[in-house]
Amino acid sequence: MPSPDGPALDGMRILDMTQYEAGTSCTQALAWFGADVVKVEQPGTGDPGRGVARGTDNSPYFCNWNSNKRSVALNLADPNGRELFLEMVPHYDVFVENYGPGVIEKLGLNYEDLKAVHPGIIYARLKILLLVKNIGMGLVDLMQEEFLSMMEVVHLLIFWMERLLVIGM
Repeated sequence: MPSPDGPALDGMRILDMTQYEAGTSCTQALAWFGADVVKVEQPGTGDPGRGVARGTDNSPYFCNWNSNKRSVALNLADPNGRELFLEMVPHYDVFVENYGPGVIEKLGLNYEDLKAVHPGIIYARLKILLLVKNIGMGLVDLMQEEFLSMMEVVHLLIFWMERLLVIGM
């Protein structure tokens, strides 16, 4: 139960399947606002960011973007690992991922799969990759569209952060 005197997201639980800055910075911000963020990593190798600095499993890069989180190692390509993950889902409010195109679908962890075990799950996908398809738009048009979409998100975050600051005063 969230505390009225606690952080803004106290009591919120997040399953984090993000990697590198685009996703990990988002879930890290949620953790700093009080959410309980659990990062799901591959057994043996962990998050790809762990190995950015050679010779260490906990590179400064990884620690910078994943501080204030807990981790669990699950082999989601294995049916037992996937089953365990799906058993975890009902205990979380939000699922966040930023894997490459088709990875989540191949693992059988799309929105419909998670909704089947937790109808109230908030399912967030962050895709920074520009997938250029033959849709009549040039690369510059796609980049401009992506930039404007990101600016809408930034404005929304600023809007809510301003309200949180006013409420907190």
